[in-house]
Amino acid sequence: MELLFDIVLPSGKKKFIQTIAQFQMKDGHVSRMVGMVMDVTDRVEADRLRDSFTKTLEAEVKTRTLELQQTKEDLEIALKTEKELGELKSRFVATASHQFRTPLSVIQSNVELISMLNESDKTMDDELFNKAEKRIESEVKRMTDLMDDVLILGKFSSNQVSVDYQENDVVTCIKRAAQMCEDIQTDGRFVELHIHGNHKLFVFDQRTLNHAFENLLTNAFKYSRSANPEVNIHFKGEHCKIEVTDYGIGIPQSEMDGLFQTFYRCSNVGDISGTGLGLAIVKDYLDLNGGVVSVQSTMGKKTTFTVTLGYKLSR
Repeated sequence: MELLFDIVLPSGKKKFIQTIAQFQMKDGHVSRMVGMVMDVTDRVEADRLRDSFTKTLEAEVKTRTLELQQTKEDLEIALKTEKELGELKSRFVATASHQFRTPLSVIQSNVELISMLNESDKTMDDELFNKAEKRIESEVKRMTDLMDDVLILGKFSSNQVSVDYQENDVVTCIKRAAQMCEDIQTDGRFVELHIHGNHKLFVFDQRTLNHAFENLLTNAFKYSRSANPEVNIHFKGEHCKIEVTDYGIGIPQSEMDGLFQTFYRCSNVGDISGTGLGLAIVKDYLDLNGGVVSVQSTMGKKTTFTVTLGYKLSR
């Protein structure tokens, strides 16, 4: 039989004692007992120190393993991001080159036309001159819009977009965006606005959300040539749903997935001008304001973009 116990000496020092006893039996009774008492303090303290070191080492190994796993995951994310950025850069260079080349070609040809008219001995053809001038103005605006959108996306990608989250009025924001779009219409069209439910304020950055709605309404006017775009604002509980509807060319169902990618334009836009950046900016700015956007479309009939606010930033 073995026993291990500790004792405290008069000096206050603690000792560990091990006892070993053996019994000899005769006729069913103990006839003799042999015992031994040992001071095993050094061994016990060494075992405890070893156990403590082992546990510490195991914890350290576990921590380092988790850190290495996290580092591996971070590297994989970084490599994936770098690959995506490389692909985006290649797509940007190719698309931007194409986007800029077209207006530059138009500008150059019309400048040459004006130059020829000036050098001609014939009387200046005012109608031809005005057409050339308007083409140049239109293409310069097209290039300016492209550069503005590229700069916006560049700031967003480098986290340089400044935001000021305050309680704001969604209706006022949309009315402001609608007015901007209506001011540049030459056919008298306007936004038909309908409000449903109890009006309430939401927390968002007014500047970026206003720009997002400007892009949606600009597209609504652009891709429908006769009908008025409609905006339905639904206030329901802690959320606000805004539906922007145009009655135009529609979006092919097979092309829905690429709709919010940079430089993406649907195959049925024809000669309708655009940079392919507007919806990418819409999605980025809505993400920034805790909103989500979805789209439903019927070819040749109508398209509705639905924006929902209140998931992250509402009070």
